[in-house]
Amino acid sequence: PADRPNYCKFLLYKENLDMQEALFLLRRHLQASQDSLEVAGTKDKRGVTVQQVSAYRITPDRLLDAAEAIRSKKGRPAKMHVGNFEYVAEGLRLGDHGGNRFTVVFRDVELRPEDGQEPVRPGDHSDEARAAKEAISSKVVAWEAGGFLNYFGMQRFGTTDIGTHEIGTAILRGDDQRAVDLLVQARDSDHDMVKQAVELFRSTGNTDNVHCLPNDLVALRAIMRRLARYSPELGLSNGEPVKLDGYGASHYASAIAAIPFNLRTLYVNAFQSLLFNELVSERVARYGASKVVVGDLVVPQEARAGASAKALVDLVQVVTAEDVDQWSIEDVVLPLVGSQLTKYPEHEVGREFCDKLLGKHGLSIEALRSAKGKLAPPGSYRVMLIKPRAVEHEWVFYGTEHDNADLALTDVDRLEGVSLDSLGPPERAALRLTFTLASSSYATMGFRELMKAPTHRAALRRGG
Repeated sequence: PADRPNYCKFLLYKENLDMQEALFLLRRHLQASQDSLEVAGTKDKRGVTVQQVSAYRITPDRLLDAAEAIRSKKGRPAKMHVGNFEYVAEGLRLGDHGGNRFTVVFRDVELRPEDGQEPVRPGDHSDEARAAKEAISSKVVAWEAGGFLNYFGMQRFGTTDIGTHEIGTAILRGDDQRAVDLLVQARDSDHDMVKQAVELFRSTGNTDNVHCLPNDLVALRAIMRRLARYSPELGLSNGEPVKLDGYGASHYASAIAAIPFNLRTLYVNAFQSLLFNELVSERVARYGASKVVVGDLVVPQEARAGASAKALVDLVQVVTAEDVDQWSIEDVVLPLVGSQLTKYPEHEVGREFCDKLLGKHGLSIEALRSAKGKLAPPGSYRVMLIKPRAVEHEWVFYGTEHDNADLALTDVDRLEGVSLDSLGPPERAALRLTFTLASSSYATMGFRELMKAPTHRAALRRGG
């Protein structure tokens, strides 16, 4: 109908599926363009996730049919559901959400009354067992009250040897050849057929094996197919190989442009995130993480609620000696460095320090302003310390024969009337933790504070 809005917003449910692969599968079944589906943020592959998606001029019945086809595909079905449809005037943009609700299960928790003591049996009703559970519960309460530094998690930068921030840096510098070289790489975890396909393309330009690439390698697929267009004019049609470094500047630029816009934006945002993490570390190293200091930037918490990244720019204030006692550490924000920011902290972690960080990567504020098209990041602000909200935790006990049993229900489980099975004798303990984080905050960073555990790439690849 002529009066119907252009966008259909819906919820996408997926299990153990990369977000980019999920969108790729939907677009393929819908025969839709690369930018037809937009999201407000990324969701992890390893987990059960639900998120909003906006579809441009695509009806609910087509989306339902596509999800059903994906679930029913022979050989490699994917667990995906769509629902809660509504028509809206505007599509989603990155950051257009108020936060995330998490349910996480920590399995095989050792119950120790005090650090250094021997663990007690989960099924015990002794004073020692009760003290051990209370000790862990008190840590959860302290975590909720004290919060954690709002670093971007390692997922933001990828869990492979090539970080997404490195790709974003190359794109912002206008070094399209470098960006292509970084993206046309096989991962250590890739199947041998994928590695062979990538190596064949890098050394000859041959794309005969592009069908071997998994769907989640969206950027790699796009680059290989786009560069293949130029291979005939460069020699491949004559039997001469075209190595990856044998294309022209316009070819590399075209290859980068072939990547879906939201994915290119994620690369650029990853670079901003790296700078933010470095700013947090420097701010804490110089002034600590417990109090506001003169020269900090602040935004009142009540004003921050629901404010867009663009709106935050107008809400930022500089702390003075006269009002420093009026602010909380939760009000402190740091820059997401961009081309349009005019306010920086007025102390040692200010504009000059930001310029030095950019210079380390061969960039400057002026270079950001001249970045190609809509990829130029305008900049915004992000809180330095975040506190989880509405925290709930409970103990679950299970037998060793149920080590792989589900210990939490998904939304689809509840809709289908599934209940948790009997979990056997209480031989192991698990902590089920449910909480809410503000938009763009990373649960893994909260876990690092709660568990004092590493979150570097190697640990993430191990599942640690």
